Amino acid sequence: MSVDKSRHEEIRRLVSRNVGPKLPRIPCHHIAYPPNRAFFGRRVELQTCRETFGKPSTVASPVFLALHGIGGVGKTSIALQFAHEQKETKRVILWVAAESDDKIVRSLAEAASLLDLHEEGADAPADCKALVNWLSKTEEEWLLVFDNVEDPSLRMLNDYLPTGGKGGILITSRDPESEYSFTFQGCKVECFDFREGQDFLMTQIPSKNGDEGQGKDNLALLTTQLGGLPLAIKQMGSFLRESGCSVNTLLDLLKDTAQFQEISANQTAFAGKDYGHTIASVWAVSLSNLDSSALNLLRAFSFLDPDGISGSMLTALREFACGGNHDDACPFAASTTKFYLNVGTLRRLVQTTTIHAMPREEKANFFRLMIRYIHRNHPQSQATSDTLFDQWDTCASYAPHVLRLNTLGKELQIHEVNPDQLFDIYFNCSWYLLETGSMRKALGLAQDTEAFCDAQTRDGLVKRSYLYNTYGVVKLQHQDNVAAGEWFQKAYQIRRQHLGETDANTVAVRGNLMLVLLGEERYSEIVDTLTPVRDLLTTALSHIPIRMTSTIFDQLAMAFFYLGRYDEAWDHIQESVRLSKDTQPMYSQGSGYDYFVQGNIRIGQSLLDDALRLHTVGLEIRKKVLGDHIQTAASCYRTGDLLDRLGQHEAAIPSEVLLESHRIYGCLDLMDDFGQGGRARSAWRVSSIMKMMGRWDEGCAYAAEADNVRSALGQEPRSCLEEADFNVLLNRMDC
Repeated sequence: MSVDKSRHEEIRRLVSRNVGPKLPRIPCHHIAYPPNRAFFGRRVELQTCRETFGKPSTVASPVFLALHGIGGVGKTSIALQFAHEQKETKRVILWVAAESDDKIVRSLAEAASLLDLHEEGADAPADCKALVNWLSKTEEEWLLVFDNVEDPSLRMLNDYLPTGGKGGILITSRDPESEYSFTFQGCKVECFDFREGQDFLMTQIPSKNGDEGQGKDNLALLTTQLGGLPLAIKQMGSFLRESGCSVNTLLDLLKDTAQFQEISANQTAFAGKDYGHTIASVWAVSLSNLDSSALNLLRAFSFLDPDGISGSMLTALREFACGGNHDDACPFAASTTKFYLNVGTLRRLVQTTTIHAMPREEKANFFRLMIRYIHRNHPQSQATSDTLFDQWDTCASYAPHVLRLNTLGKELQIHEVNPDQLFDIYFNCSWYLLETGSMRKALGLAQDTEAFCDAQTRDGLVKRSYLYNTYGVVKLQHQDNVAAGEWFQKAYQIRRQHLGETDANTVAVRGNLMLVLLGEERYSEIVDTLTPVRDLLTTALSHIPIRMTSTIFDQLAMAFFYLGRYDEAWDHIQESVRLSKDTQPMYSQGSGYDYFVQGNIRIGQSLLDDALRLHTVGLEIRKKVLGDHIQTAASCYRTGDLLDRLGQHEAAIPSEVLLESHRIYGCLDLMDDFGQGGRARSAWRVSSIMKMMGRWDEGCAYAAEADNVRSALGQEPRSCLEEADFNVLLNRMDC
């Protein structure tokens, strides 16, 4: 195989060198929203912020303050007002959307780019680290706002909090229990009392509404019915302005509307949601005033994941539902698309209220509509047992919507569906999740898919074989070889009976049985089984896809490797690479695997320099293609291990290599703490290097972590540990 060695040496230099910090571009006021010119009240909360962050910290660590309270109470508005107020005194103000880990990374990476801290070739996590490190060391005063933190324990923020610097960290959280969870200063944001609410509502509505007889009394009554919640009051004010409805009429609606009575009497419809029924009452009244076309589109949107809806998806959905009809006969209003994109964080509220107000038959109709829409576009793989790698981006755009439909289908008990369509999108979504490392979600979705396989028919049994294969892969990844073998055997028996011995699907699951033998260290049995199959690849099995042909050579290479027959292993992996070179892109999951195996074989042949070259390239591929994945963690570990063996001890530890492996293993979506074995192995390796370099205290801390994890996983304590003591906790393919 032809390789660009100069490129590999460049990658190696990037991994091993230490790059000094760049000079940042300041001032930098990266605030997500413009100033709110209609900001109202909140003098006490703003004063608390000023007193907390008014002076630079006298210790070498940031100052913290948490604004906490229920959803819609105005925490973000207060933080926004304070952030803009501080632009005159602080040259660095950064706003971070903190609803999820992905959003935190995107926000911090964008801020790093604005500060000119981005390094060429660095990915988003690397930019985050560069920014956090700079904030921890700079003499500049800064303010960092983490808006809408979902996890009140702040575990999610641990990797993104500066440990030093002259800055302040302002956090907003809507969790009502967060008052008791934060370990630093907190400020609870309360709802408006009736007088504040009345005054706020008056700023939102035409003056005539407040000047009527008993006008102020009615405003106070309306505010009380809305619970004093600022967001509810604001939305109700918007409804009054746009509809021309009077406060008196609205109070009558709230009192008499059947929808509102139902919502008020059955608050469990909103249990566990982000907002109470007081805001929902606003939307219940608003929905009752929509025309049918707008309401139909809102109903359709309500079955999608609120955070995964894009403008292009809304347009495509409208065209799908309208059959290309753009005149007034279309049942969906184009204006509603624009509205839905603009409501932002209120999407969950709109969805909850809309679904709750729908008759059961309508819920089923729109559920089926969304299933047909996604089925039309979602990639499928089961016909050939092929990978979905080339279509990961498409799968990623649909995955959150498929998961939401699965949840809603169970919650709403919708059974009148097309089982074939549901199977196709649920199974292929679960397979995508499996390929990208989300094992827990993949297994749960696959198990729910079984309900759509009729075991009394041939097609139903074949579909079950796809699910059995999925269960087997999950068990194999978690090193449960017995269970994996049982699931693969079930799938194999079904496919051999109904598809034939030489069908591509049958060949694929037979290959998975070989992986079970690999995990059970039955290497000679693999050689005996696959050698005659290899010899048939140019005759009886010439029809199977190249991907499966190359897999047979991959598995023989691994078997020969563990038997110590390194030259034969090398020959077989080279043949696998040759077969797939025209169909497998350089940046692909399969290519990363090939480099990983080649690097391990070179280690067996004692060719460590070439092994480092191969593993470094494989690491670059896996980082770019897979991101935080168990295979990326394995490549990080092995690259660091080789750097250490070759005497480059300092280069082995940094966050790009062993410490990155340690981090990734700790955040994987694996079951039963399976990733902790890899985390312990990385901690043990870092410990041994640090102790050798004289960093004794740090080394002992990592050693203690490794011992604790081994003990928690049921391993006997040992005074002198080796890598093999940790590899038993990992999948064979990731060692």
